[in-house]
Amino acid sequence: MAAELLYQATKSAEGSDEAVAAFGKVIESYPRSLAAENARLALGNIWLARGDYPKAEDALLPLESAKTNLTKVIGLHSLAAVRSAKGDLKGAAEKYLQAFDYSDNPVKGFSYFNAALAYYNAGNIDGARKIFEELADEKSQFTTPELIEKSKEQLIWMSAQK
Repeated sequence: MAAELLYQATKSAEGSDEAVAAFGKVIESYPRSLAAENARLALGNIWLARGDYPKAEDALLPLESAKTNLTKVIGLHSLAAVRSAKGDLKGAAEKYLQAFDYSDNPVKGFSYFNAALAYYNAGNIDGARKIFEELADEKSQFTTPELIEKSKEQLIWMSAQK
């Protein structure tokens, strides 16, 4: 029943008041379900898009203790986006690093790279450099060819900014 209610909620116009109400109903009706966790993600992203950061955080914070690590990681990335939008770049970096810490995070390198970008934009150049150097190392266990290239580009950019 929870899955059906979530499915119906996804049929609402993206970002609409109808969608907010429908996802809220899923959370209210089945608060401990996987469907509620997915509804929280959707609702958090709606509030983020609308610029209502307190409501976005309220929707997303419970996902830090989600049933699956993948949902935790996605929730943490969404929370990082909220923090970044609010101008709290240090807080964004912390959420990305929290996501990075999950051993079965399928986007571990991406979490780490985004933490470095947030650090850089927050003025923590040393913290950013450390992460970019680690990701640029081809022997790193959580990097990809794309992250190696992007990290090397960031390091070159940072060197040119001195």
